[in-house]
Amino acid sequence: MFGVDPGKEFSKIRKKVGVVMQDVDEQILGPTVYDDILFAPLNYGIERKKAAAMAKVVIEKLSLEPIQMKIVNYLSGGEKKKVALAGALVMEPDLLILDEPFTGLDPLSRRDFIQILNELNKEKGITFIITLHEVDLVVEMTDILYLMHGHGDLSERGKPDEIFGKFKNLESYNLEEPTLTKLFKGLKKEGLDFGDPLRIDEAIQSIKKHWDEMKK
Repeated sequence: MFGVDPGKEFSKIRKKVGVVMQDVDEQILGPTVYDDILFAPLNYGIERKKAAAMAKVVIEKLSLEPIQMKIVNYLSGGEKKKVALAGALVMEPDLLILDEPFTGLDPLSRRDFIQILNELNKEKGITFIITLHEVDLVVEMTDILYLMHGHGDLSERGKPDEIFGKFKNLESYNLEEPTLTKLFKGLKKEGLDFGDPLRIDEAIQSIKKHWDEMKK
């Protein structure tokens, strides 16, 4: 990782790597949102004024201003996830590792979190390694997908459309097809072939294309 064996020299790369745990309560250390975000830069020995400026950038990026002085214990699950993300981002990492980041989030909080991650990837060039079991989220977020067996061995690698094209293979991982794949396979059986879109935007374009052709 970054040309270094993290098992031996993690101290050389730790500023480049941010982590958001599945149970964010295990990583939130500050009594208030602001204190928690400030913790990492202060812990690295950064002068308080500069640390405060770094925290301000992340707070504004994640729209945490209304809750920055709140006690963490009183936050919702979605708010805690954003605080944990802010704490991981404050050191401006190149790589962010997220373990089941959408567990316990309601649909709107999930959508908000996904949008934030996508923006960070586009604007900051941050690379994400995300562990997920929900295939609909996987196809929406990932460029490259790895499949792991229960014992931790990596056995499949590819783009989402490549991996989910091997559905017989996926059964051994206890994974289902993405919802859109099921829908468009069902339509195909009824004589309506709109292709094999995996994502909502692809589905919209496919349906629109066929609709436009029908009107000609």
